[in-house]
Amino acid sequence: MHSGFLEELNKLWPEIESDIQKYVAERPIWITGHSLGGAISTLAAMRYPFENVITFGEPRVGSNIEAAFKAKSHLRYVNGKDPVPTVPPEFIFDYKHHGIEKNIIVKNGEADIRFDHSIVFYSENLV
Repeated sequence: MHSGFLEELNKLWPEIESDIQKYVAERPIWITGHSLGGAISTLAAMRYPFENVITFGEPRVGSNIEAAFKAKSHLRYVNGKDPVPTVPPEFIFDYKHHGIEKNIIVKNGEADIRFDHSIVFYSENLV
């Protein structure tokens, strides 16, 4: 697992766990995130069986995630030429993506590496 992503999850986990305990009896819990938030969401789903994990522009977070993954499903959205889902390089770290990848077709047909990671462009192209 990527140690930096895991460190960030560990910082946030007490608060996440507290929120889970408040709402778990009321309804199924979904978790989502963009970029680093997506990586943290995926790692959090290795600790708790969320109903769904939905991420946007998520980088690779580690290897053999499926063995510990507890959520019911995981959708990973990738927008145009967003470079973040390509890091860290698989050939160096052997990190693999988890979940079902959904490619977003850029509305104007012009994917642009400079903008495609923006959550604004994700939201505009999902509609």
